[in-house]
Amino acid sequence: MAQTEKLITPAYIFDFLKRKRHRILFTAIISFCVLFLICLLALLLLPSDRVFSQKIRIQLNSTNNGSTITYPSGKTFNQLDIISPAVLKQVYTDQNLASVIPFDKFQNLFSIVSYSRKLALLDADFDQKLAKRNLSVVDLNRLEASYNKKLAALDKSTYRINMEPSIHLTNEKSVQILAAIPQTWMTLYRKMEGDKLPQTDFDTNFEKKLRTELQTSRLIALDRATYYNDQLLKLCGTLQPLLENRNISLASGEYLSDLVESLQCIRKYQLDLLRQMILTSSNLRSDLDLYFIKSQIQYLEQELTSRRAQYDSIGKSLSIVQAPSRSAAAAKADGGPQQISLDSTVFTQIADLVRSDASNETRRKLADLNVTIGQDIARLQARLQYYQQMLSDLERSKNTAGNVELFNQEFVKMVNNLIATSAKISSFKQLLTRDYLSNLEFYSPTSQVSLLKARLVSPLKLIVFTFGIWVLFNLLLIAIDFARDFYTGRDDNSPQEA
Repeated sequence: MAQTEKLITPAYIFDFLKRKRHRILFTAIISFCVLFLICLLALLLLPSDRVFSQKIRIQLNSTNNGSTITYPSGKTFNQLDIISPAVLKQVYTDQNLASVIPFDKFQNLFSIVSYSRKLALLDADFDQKLAKRNLSVVDLNRLEASYNKKLAALDKSTYRINMEPSIHLTNEKSVQILAAIPQTWMTLYRKMEGDKLPQTDFDTNFEKKLRTELQTSRLIALDRATYYNDQLLKLCGTLQPLLENRNISLASGEYLSDLVESLQCIRKYQLDLLRQMILTSSNLRSDLDLYFIKSQIQYLEQELTSRRAQYDSIGKSLSIVQAPSRSAAAAKADGGPQQISLDSTVFTQIADLVRSDASNETRRKLADLNVTIGQDIARLQARLQYYQQMLSDLERSKNTAGNVELFNQEFVKMVNNLIATSAKISSFKQLLTRDYLSNLEFYSPTSQVSLLKARLVSPLKLIVFTFGIWVLFNLLLIAIDFARDFYTGRDDNSPQEA
């Protein structure tokens, strides 16, 4: 007689789990240990990206509402300046790496990126909004405008310098190199891009040149000495802003004003005196003197003609720009705030205001250039009058004999005084430059050099994946055991023939 067919019921399932619980638990523990070891081995063997990193904050001035960083000289800062070839070459030399790693491979180890946590959040939010469907062109423009506005408001002064590890360099050496890069950049660039650093320098070989020209023409040698004296006065003028109302003196006690007075005395009591001796004494002159003076007059007249033509051209441009041919809206805008009527002429009014602003900027530039060229004309006229007067004195002078030995003695005294004063000015320049550079900071480190490790597979993802494999594996084993138990029991209870 046949028995009732066996069915899968919750009672049967619980009975199976109760009977097989020891085996299931044993299998789960063994599989968990095996997969845990496999996961740990994978974490150890899988390659990881390593990079040395240092974060710095740039302390330079910002323009355009913080969107542009500039050096004190006005040049725009570029983040690649920090790892420029000149900076890396200096670090390469200072760290004595020539015998360790080729420079081409060395400079390829570095990179620099703008670092901002808010920027990462802003990019993620922007990407999330772009992922939405059915975005129109208006929506895209609005999202992009909002993103650019928020991006402009972010702090862009923090950067992260990265250095990839190299088999040629130890970790300690890599840390030293990375820490030296921003300091070397500041040392090099604050000399090149310092706002107040004097660019006018002095010819240190002027004594030799003066003594050589003295054998050819005393007047030419004296004119060159006058030029050097003027250059020293110009250098003192560039040093004056570095004082910043401070009383700074040399070790010998001279102030900058004392050095300026010394140069003025050399001009008044020695250079002018020697020039008069040449103009009034025929035996102190040479055949080149007359040609030299006339050549200087011709050169200055040509320069004056060129400058006056430029001055007249700029004056005509100014008169055109200032001509009363603008609209009423633009004329009112020059005097202060302007209200715009929201009617059919609104675009015309806006265009007038834009043209007015452009016109004001053009007038300002032309006026500044006009003043500069006017000053050049005045300077050239003064020098032209100086040589014309010298030519007149030379032509009216009588053939009187001068004391050559006395002239040579006074000329040597003048040169010695000029050399001594120039040495003091050079020392004063070094003193002020060193003081200015020591107070000029380009950056500040915001963290120590650290070694960052980024694995190709996240440990959390690997753990979740391993746990999922473990669960599926154990469920599969339980299902196989359950099926085997179920079908074995049904076969045992099947009808038998008598």
